[in-house]
This record gives sequence, structure tokens and C-alpha cells, in this order.
Amino acid sequence: MSQHHLPIEHFLTKLDTEEQDRSAAKKETRPEWLTHFIDSIADLFDPLIGVARVGFDCNFVEGAWVVGLYLGSYEIVGGRHDGEARHINFEFDLQQLMAHFNKVSELVWSAFPSPRDTRSSWARSYVTIAGVVAEQSVRLQVFSVPPVHADVGMRRYPDGRFEPA
Repeated sequence: MSQHHLPIEHFLTKLDTEEQDRSAAKKETRPEWLTHFIDSIADLFDPLIGVARVGFDCNFVEGAWVVGLYLGSYEIVGGRHDGEARHINFEFDLQQLMAHFNKVSELVWSAFPSPRDTRSSWARSYVTIAGVVAEQSVRLQVFSVPPVHADVGMRRYPDGRFEPA
């Protein structure tokens, strides 16, 4: 490599390192209490078949933590339905959910049974609970299906075995 490319190479390496540092810092901005809260709420999903992975999205918006939780879909591996992604049926304990809040100011179920309803481009049904957790405002939404941009969480094989995707 010629000598005049060394500064450019160093600059590109530095940019990559800085991007990794920014990504790590972004991940660390979520307070520990919120990570514990999300983990506790994820345990309330009870998949009705096999096993499932819980996905989530978390942002700080206008003075409150906004958290969305869902079960990831599974992909069928092998057979005539190979490659199909399917949603996982589940139950979710709302009474236990409320117990994770110090104070609840809102509890709403939103359902969009018509696939042509434009208010929900992907969400078919979700529960919203808003209140206080660890002296912080939290707005939690538990979705019945994962967002369209979410990858499958599990793979199901012909022998009935589930494995993480």
C-alpha cells in the first residue's frame, strides 16, 4: 500500500471504531431498572405451542419510556410449508403486568380485526398500559404480532424441535 493511503486507512478505522463506540453507548443508555422491568414483563408471555422469543423496542419520548413487546414469529424449516413465517399463539397475564407498575394511569386494549384498517399497518391487537415504574413514566404496549420489520425469532423443524433463529 502506498504511503498516501495510510492516513485514509487510519481515518476509516477510526470511523468504524467511533461508530461501534456510539452503538455501545446507545445500548447502555437504557437504565438498569428498565432492563429488569422489560425482562420481568417478557416472562409474562406464555406461548401455547413450543417455545418463543420475546422481542422489544424501547425509546425515551417526551419524558417517558415507551416500550413495545411482542413474541417473534417462527419459520417452518422443511416440508411443503418450508420458509413460511407464522405467528405464535400465546396468553399474557394482565393482572401480573399491572403488578409491575407502582401506579397505573391507563389500561387500553386496541383491536383492528379488519385487515384494511389503515390505523394499524401491522398491529392487529395490543394492550397499552401507562403509569409509573421506579418513579419514572412508562408507556408499555404488548402486541399480538411482531412488527413487519422484525426477523423471525425461532425455527421449527419437521421433528417438532424449535431452535433460535
